[in-house]
Amino acid sequence: MWLVMVSGPFWESVYGYVFPAWARWFLPPSYGLLFGAVAWFFWHLALRIPGRSVVNYCLLGGLWGALTHVWAISRGIIDKPPMLQGASPVAVVIFPIFEFILYCCITVSMTFLLQRLVARSKGL
Repeated sequence: MWLVMVSGPFWESVYGYVFPAWARWFLPPSYGLLFGAVAWFFWHLALRIPGRSVVNYCLLGGLWGALTHVWAISRGIIDKPPMLQGASPVAVVIFPIFEFILYCCITVSMTFLLQRLVARSKGL
């Protein structure tokens, strides 16, 4: 997902204002590892929280999105991209909740499909 973010229009409109130019191709593998570790931790945590694991996982992802954007606001990063200047701090924290829930839904769906494919290839 980060590769799409840095290779598409999001770099010029958002991330290019937040990260140095040299980080453009460093971010996907490093953030892939970081967010992969966070996702792994959230999945194991979601299995231990009462309720439906997938829902818990997605809600934890939403919480992560809010926390990362609260951090970005506290560091003064959010106002750097022109498209975000003047954005309400509340909106900047609420929007990523739904954004990261969507990302978690995508990762759960991809994992489910990959497991199905592997099971079919093994004849299970």
